Amino acid sequence: MNVLNANAPYVTLVKPQSGAVVDLGQTIDFQCDATTVDGVPIVGADIHWGSALSGPLPSGEKMHGALTTPGLDTITCTATDSGRGLAASASVSITVGTAKAPAMLITQPDRAEIWVKQGAPAPFSSTIDFKATAQDFNVGGGPGNLD
Repeated sequence: MNVLNANAPYVTLVKPQSGAVVDLGQTIDFQCDATTVDGVPIVGADIHWGSALSGPLPSGEKMHGALTTPGLDTITCTATDSGRGLAASASVSITVGTAKAPAMLITQPDRAEIWVKQGAPAPFSSTIDFKATAQDFNVGGGPGNLD
């Protein structure tokens, strides 16, 4: 339970939305709407952001940032009414996914192929064909193959 002073600011965390899924290192939008009890907007350095996993984030009512630790995270916006010295917070839970490096497999030349030093005569052919296949795990709609 969060018990607030009757004169504490009103805080709404607009972005990111609760339940959002973002990639590790992806730039995301943060927006926190906050006002004093008198309806005066709270902006700039009086709004602080934090991530339970990645730590402190830049200040401001709107900003862009990236999260550095994967997992189930809690993002918190804290607004301070500097005139009254009172603060209030709003939080959302998001998932920060791990970006996975692409995988690659060289399919040709075969390991059994013969390699010849430059200038030496080739036993069969001096042309070597290379073929590979790759899989990108970080594409929309699931993994995609590149052949």
